[in-house]
Amino acid sequence: QDGLICKIADDAPPSEAKCVDCNPNDHCQWGEERQKSFCKKAYQLRGEACATVKVTVPEVLMRASVTKAVTVNAVGTKTTHAKVTATATVKATNVSADVTAEAEEKATAKASAKESASAKASVKNKAKAEATAVESAEVAVTKTKEAEADGNVGGVGSHVKEEASASVKRSGMAAESAEAEAEGEGKASVTAVKEVKDVAGEATAKAKATATATADSQVTGEATADLMVEYKKNAAKTSTQTRSAVAASQGISTATSCASTDKEMVPSAEEAADLASKAMEKAFKAAAEEALNNAKEDARKSAKAEAMKKADKEAVDAATKDASFQATEAARQAAMEGGKAYAEEVARKKAKAKATEVATLAAKEIAKKLASKKAGKMAEDEAEVQAGKEAKTKAEKVAKDEASKEAKKLAKEAANGEATEKATKLAKEEATKQAEKAANDEASKKAKKAAENSAKASAEKEAEAQADKMAKEKAKKSAHDKAEEGSKVVQKLSQPGGALGDEEVKPMEAMPAKEKEEKKPALRKGR
Repeated sequence: QDGLICKIADDAPPSEAKCVDCNPNDHCQWGEERQKSFCKKAYQLRGEACATVKVTVPEVLMRASVTKAVTVNAVGTKTTHAKVTATATVKATNVSADVTAEAEEKATAKASAKESASAKASVKNKAKAEATAVESAEVAVTKTKEAEADGNVGGVGSHVKEEASASVKRSGMAAESAEAEAEGEGKASVTAVKEVKDVAGEATAKAKATATATADSQVTGEATADLMVEYKKNAAKTSTQTRSAVAASQGISTATSCASTDKEMVPSAEEAADLASKAMEKAFKAAAEEALNNAKEDARKSAKAEAMKKADKEAVDAATKDASFQATEAARQAAMEGGKAYAEEVARKKAKAKATEVATLAAKEIAKKLASKKAGKMAEDEAEVQAGKEAKTKAEKVAKDEASKEAKKLAKEAANGEATEKATKLAKEEATKQAEKAANDEASKKAKKAAENSAKASAEKEAEAQADKMAKEKAKKSAHDKAEEGSKVVQKLSQPGGALGDEEVKPMEAMPAKEKEEKKPALRKGR
């Protein structure tokens, strides 16, 4: 370490060397300089060297053989002519038929009826009436008049025009007569009852009736079937075929391998690089060998699969072709052998079915006719009975309706006559009442008007006289008041100090109005 040096005593062996402090004569080195001169260097190798290699192998040829068994179904067809005649006997039982028949019958009947009817009548009538009325009236009248007057007080004169109004109420009475015509309306409602007996009625009625009957019939029918019949027969055949095929395919594979060194520490960089290179070479060889083996195996598998696929298809095609041929031949032979018997059987069944159909239709038709005949007679009898009953009922209703109609007519006529008579009487009474009322109203109106005119004339005359009197009195008083007012003015001017006097004067105390008219005002000197 820094500051020390190894020294061996003169008489000591090398193994007993000791570290002692450096002195200047030792020329010791310090720090980095000492480490470079005296410390040994080493390189550490860690981890692995890995290589990934992808290998592609050219085409590899492989052969494969496949055996396949195929079964094919085929249909053989043969058309054969056949003509067969057959008979069939059919019995139709309980064949029913519905028949509707119509019948017409006539019947008569008698009936009585009692009916009521109501009638309303409205009649208008005119009547005249005369009436006298006495009426009184009160009238208020206002009249206005003008008057002129002269006044003189203390030598002072005045002239005045005044207007005055007077209202007067007066009563008047008058008697007047009037004649009036009025129309009245009368309404009446009357119910009358009438009875009629033994009214005849006749009616015709039609009725329908439906009857059901059954009948049996047996018929033998014959039919021939002439046919071209197609016969089909199935056949199945199996064929086994073996086929080989060759196919080529390439293989591709990728592999990764890693390698490490045996030494962990080496003294030089060159030795470390050499060891790393050898590890990489070892990893590459291992990866390449693995990838090559895998690529070869992949190529063999792919080629094998493709060869198997081709061989399988060829074997299936060959087996299918052979089986189809064998099945077709077998089906054709089978159809030819059984075609005639099948055609005859089909024709026989067809002829039998047709004969049965013909016989069935004929048996049903005959039985239907027999049943219809029986049902027709039953329906006719029933329709006649029903028509007779219905005609009787209708005739009774007709008779009853006619009797009711006639009774209603008589009752209506009676009710109309009575209602009209009653309404006419009521209308006459109402018209008279209305005429009397109208005459009274008119007479009262005329009397009222006459009374008002009389009262008005009297009131106007009296109101005019009163207004004239009041206007004159008012004018006279106003003239006096004006003259008196002028006199006072003159009196004031005549006092001392006034416009007409030398000394101051005081007006005397006012005198009553009555004295003013009799005396002149006195003046008194002031002190």
